[in-house]
Amino acid sequence: VRASLGLEDVQTVLVLGGGDGVGDLATLARAVAGSMRAEKRRQMIVVCGKNKQVFDELKEEKWSGGVRVFVEGYVSNMFEWMFSSDVVVTKAGPGTIAEACICGLPILLSGFLPGQEEGNVHYIESRNIGEYHPEIPKLAERLKSWLGDPALLEEMSRNARAASYPRASLEIGREILEMIKRRRRRSVRDLQEEGSRSAVDGNDL
Repeated sequence: VRASLGLEDVQTVLVLGGGDGVGDLATLARAVAGSMRAEKRRQMIVVCGKNKQVFDELKEEKWSGGVRVFVEGYVSNMFEWMFSSDVVVTKAGPGTIAEACICGLPILLSGFLPGQEEGNVHYIESRNIGEYHPEIPKLAERLKSWLGDPALLEEMSRNARAASYPRASLEIGREILEMIKRRRRRSVRDLQEEGSRSAVDGNDL
């Protein structure tokens, strides 16, 4: 998969800002790239979504430190980018977390939306799939530590796969169909019973 995307077969970090490229994505990407500098070659993918301003800014960036950087806009093949990565840095969106777990990706959370995404942080940390660090310097520090610890990455990857439900959509679809069938059966039965009562009432006249 990496070859089809033009990627090298080296340690890879995926940085996401959601479909709209929200948050301080440019600062986050620079910090992540800085934490990835090492003697061996590494690569970073930044998906900016629909945020053209950040996309243009990062495209013009002069990256250094032996880190190869790929800057993408809105992509429709997120699964391939995830499957090609070793770590994902993202906010705590449920869809992204679900996809990352299916791909066995350790997750570094950079933020969450209060209310609807807050529980996702606890879910990730309690299952040792990743960590939450809203402060960018701390997040970059933890990423550097992760990349130097293959055993830790492998453990979190296993935990992510164990927490995934790759067939969840199919199971939900089947359950909805069963609910519709049960409702239809009840409706037919109710009509039959109503018809029987009407027939009895008619005979009494």
